[in-house]
Amino acid sequence: MTDQATDFSKLLECLADRLPAFRQALLEQSGADLERVELGAGEVLLRKGGQAHSLYVVVSGMLRATTVLEDGRELTLSEFGRGEMAGEMAMLAGGGSYSATVSAAADAVLVRVPREAFEKIAKSAPQAIREMTGGIRRRLARDQLAIGLPNLFGPLDETMLRFVEARVEWVRLHAGQTLFAAGDKGEDLYFVLGGRLRAVDGGGRVLSEMTRGESIGEIALLTGEARTATVVAIRDSDLVRISRQAFDEIVEKYPGVMQTIARIVVQRLRAKEGPGVAATTRKCIAVLAAGSGNLARLFTERLVIALGRIGPTLHLSAQRLDVLLNRPGIAAAEDDDAAGFRLTAWLDEQESHHQFLIYETDGSPSLWTRRCLRQADEILLVAAAGSDVALNAVEKALLGTGDGISKARQSLVLLHADGSRLPSGTSLWFANRNVPRNFHIRLDREDDFGRVARCLGDVAVGLVLGGGGARGLAHIGVVRALREAGVPIDMIGGTSMGAVMASLVAMDQDWRQMLETNREAWLHSKPHKEYSLPFISLIRSRRLDSMAKKIWGGIDIEDLWLNFFCISCNLSTTATMIHERGPLWKAIRASASLPGVFVPVLSDGHILVDGGLVNNLPGDVMRERACRTLIVVDVGSEHEFTFSLPEFPSPWQFLRSRILPFAARIEVPHIVDVLMRTTDVSSSQKTRDVKRNADVCLRPPIDAYGVLQFESLDEIAEVGYRYAKAKIEELRGEQSLAGLFPVK
Repeated sequence: MTDQATDFSKLLECLADRLPAFRQALLEQSGADLERVELGAGEVLLRKGGQAHSLYVVVSGMLRATTVLEDGRELTLSEFGRGEMAGEMAMLAGGGSYSATVSAAADAVLVRVPREAFEKIAKSAPQAIREMTGGIRRRLARDQLAIGLPNLFGPLDETMLRFVEARVEWVRLHAGQTLFAAGDKGEDLYFVLGGRLRAVDGGGRVLSEMTRGESIGEIALLTGEARTATVVAIRDSDLVRISRQAFDEIVEKYPGVMQTIARIVVQRLRAKEGPGVAATTRKCIAVLAAGSGNLARLFTERLVIALGRIGPTLHLSAQRLDVLLNRPGIAAAEDDDAAGFRLTAWLDEQESHHQFLIYETDGSPSLWTRRCLRQADEILLVAAAGSDVALNAVEKALLGTGDGISKARQSLVLLHADGSRLPSGTSLWFANRNVPRNFHIRLDREDDFGRVARCLGDVAVGLVLGGGGARGLAHIGVVRALREAGVPIDMIGGTSMGAVMASLVAMDQDWRQMLETNREAWLHSKPHKEYSLPFISLIRSRRLDSMAKKIWGGIDIEDLWLNFFCISCNLSTTATMIHERGPLWKAIRASASLPGVFVPVLSDGHILVDGGLVNNLPGDVMRERACRTLIVVDVGSEHEFTFSLPEFPSPWQFLRSRILPFAARIEVPHIVDVLMRTTDVSSSQKTRDVKRNADVCLRPPIDAYGVLQFESLDEIAEVGYRYAKAKIEELRGEQSLAGLFPVK
């Protein structure tokens, strides 16, 4: 051994106890590969964001890692001395960028290990790499705690950070594990350091999702009440637990913390979001071929382009990974070997630098495919429309119902050559698959990829059309104006006449086709003119059913190009019904069955009527579908419902005013107007709330038209178009809506 090597042997004695295998591997490097470095107090060793070329072993002295918070203040993440390392996370991640600025807290002596030397060790001494990875995940978690705690406790300095850190408990959850269940006593507060968790109510409805930097349980912490939701890890997640005792100690020393917590609680209560807030749009998405065939690669490449328009996106496949890390076969590395540790560290780093990580599986139940599914926040099952719907081998092996390796939400994506005909048979794909939503993509329509990307990225534009009888024909003009302005419609819903119009938009009819469909329906078929003895309703349902089946017969809601829902009211249970699957014609009939006017719809013994009774403008339902921008169109009546009569006339008085040529005409509210007004009143408060909370609320001037004045079809549609066109031009100047319109 040369003198220089002997010198390094003494310098690296600091690693003998903690990292003996790594020390030995370093000593086996030639002296030229290592370098002794002296650093004066205050000197900067590494800068955050700088390209990682080396790691450093601290022989003596003290180093300090710092970062700059959003408010511009510098925060010390950690201090470390003899036997510890700086820059090792970036090296382990394959030579990425440094995650913090490191400087000398006191004069220090270091040993510099260049990247080339580290790579030699990684190949020749995997045990040495495995040894050094033991504390890295905790170091990453500590950094995330330091960076994220201001969101929970307000501004903090190094002293406060150390005080809090000493009182937290580190928690590791694997995918599928429950953090707590509804009904559990709640006195602990949790802070998410990494991964993703989901809150669900007793009925299984998803309330919210929480990811890095978000907190869970503030309300229960303050009130001591039982948990109102069950929180489950979607994928492997790291958290810290702050007990009630620890929280009391923190508040006693730092009273200002309570103000920040109280503000969060108030926001949660106002938003009625349960134990967590909506997750950010950072997502890991896995793409897996479903059924027969494999179009995953074709789809993934185009999806990555569309997501790239929303935020930084990284496309990862086994082949791409081998090239990016210059390590052939690393995608197939076991989790617990050195290469697997390196891969995990590198993926963690990429997740912090990109808004979307897209994992392309390889079509087999390989280690890479398994890793993709375990890392995913959402899994896209991609298949060609019309292909064999049976589960393929990978789906059976890895995504079996109840025992799959991932708890992430699964969405079905069906690819169509073009839009020459509506999709069909989509429901067949649901058998044995847990897919709460589906998308249809036409390969010749680039905007379909943009639509799906916005839905996946939680930045979708949702359009909601309200009920109002014939006044709802104004929706045709509004949709025309929105399309001409280039405003995307990513998902759509409605009630009553709004449901009728929304379904035509979801079928991708243009405004001329919508006019003709309604002309045939209301001016030729005239289902609203088929009067009946008023035992069940004023109007029979024979023509109405025939019309509905002619327009929508054979179409299921899941077969529409756009994600669609409509609202009806279940008179049997007084519940609001949200129709998202099943026969479209029946859902539309139920949503538009004004009680007393049209015959109700029977469904499994339940009586369904017009959704306007419970929610005439269901923007709140659309918000739950994670749309970023909500546009609502209200066509309900805003006129006062008054008449200048001392009392209502008798039927004979009213009849004489209509028959006798010189009798004064008595104006009274029509029974349809009375019933329509009743539906407006029953959901008026909800409508006002929706309009107040919408990003864009459009209200065409259509009060002059009656609820059954379908003969004014073209005129009402034109009124809606002129109004919306002018309103859209006004909205272009609003900064908050800048992203809604394409750049001219």
